[in-house]
Amino acid sequence: MADPSRREEDYEVIRDTSSKRESPEIVSKEKKIVDHNPSHMALTEIIRIYEDARGQIAQKDAVIQELSYKLGKAETELANSVPVLEYKKNAFLLESAKTKSDTDAEALGSRITILEADIQKRNSALITMVILFILVLGFSVIFVLF
Repeated sequence: MADPSRREEDYEVIRDTSSKRESPEIVSKEKKIVDHNPSHMALTEIIRIYEDARGQIAQKDAVIQELSYKLGKAETELANSVPVLEYKKNAFLLESAKTKSDTDAEALGSRITILEADIQKRNSALITMVILFILVLGFSVIFVLF
């Protein structure tokens, strides 16, 4: 029955001649046994149970293959993913770097404001000195001419 080349043909099963039957038993390609003897009915039941078991095994094999595929896919995704602890660590470092850059930006902004005020004071002092120098020079020229 397991040989695929024999499945498509009908076979004649020959039994010992001591039985009272005169015609031989014929097994068709549908695997039904043509006989009404109780021992053959049991054999038919065994064949039916065997075919049911093969069907269930085929279904379970298909489920196992599908689950194996899903497991392989999940393992691939896991291999390409980042561990949660490392992700949280990097997120914390990124957040602290952002906070530090914001703090540095505020410090630099206040430093720029202080330097601008200092430059304005120096410019005011320089302008005052230039005006004073021009006045002194002007009075010196007027004094020398008169």
